[in-house]
Amino acid sequence: MSTLGSKLLKVLGGTVLATVLSSALPACTAIQRGDTMVKIESSDVGPRMGAATQEGNYALYGGTDAKPRLVVHLKAGERLGFDRKDSEIIAVAGGQHMSLPVGSYYWNLRHD
Repeated sequence: MSTLGSKLLKVLGGTVLATVLSSALPACTAIQRGDTMVKIESSDVGPRMGAATQEGNYALYGGTDAKPRLVVHLKAGERLGFDRKDSEIIAVAGGQHMSLPVGSYYWNLRHD
């Protein structure tokens, strides 16, 4: 193969790899805006409860969600986390509760 052909293959290969990686990224939790505050895994036993560290919008995500399931505005000190009841997880944000099937979830403080 010529030098030009080999360089073209490397460039095209990199483009294909970049395209494949960018299409896989929406499923990664690392691309969500903000900071993860409280997380629960399907293997965790018992609650994972804390408090909002500051006033702002907190978003609830499942492990591979690209969009939040719920966004709640909380004041600093309001309850934030997860309770565990047999075959379900209960997301808690202030006075709101949302039942979820067992899985991985996290609350993210958004910086919109």
